[in-house]
Amino acid sequence: MKTHDLNIFPGFGALISVFLTAATANAYISASPSYVSFYSVAVGSYGGSRSIRIANNGPEVVGSLSVTDSCYGGFNVRSYSCYGPLSPYQSCSIDVSFNPTREGYQSCTIRVSSELSTELISVSGTGTKAKKGRLAPPFREISK
Repeated sequence: MKTHDLNIFPGFGALISVFLTAATANAYISASPSYVSFYSVAVGSYGGSRSIRIANNGPEVVGSLSVTDSCYGGFNVRSYSCYGPLSPYQSCSIDVSFNPTREGYQSCTIRVSSELSTELISVSGTGTKAKKGRLAPPFREISK
């Protein structure tokens, strides 16, 4: 933040003092998407991975970037490239996957914080009953 005093002398011995303040543009982060849904995934199956882009939308370096989450059970959060400083107008990514270990709706929150802003990403998925049946194509018996 920059400040400056400005004195104006309009004449007649009068003095007008003006105190000016200007805020500098700061770095701030954004997350895209801010909500990830894995919908329905059979228990014990892999529901795939989704990538979340974290961007520094300002002209200054984000000096300290941290990723924390409340995810447990079937969710796995990896943030290999989102740590430490993030340069102006640059981005990094967080990957989250879902491999449900139980049936039912599950959700968690990923928090990405810098010294200037915080983004919350909601993640959800539903573990469904695993289908019974053949898991692999039929095999032929090989004779010796």
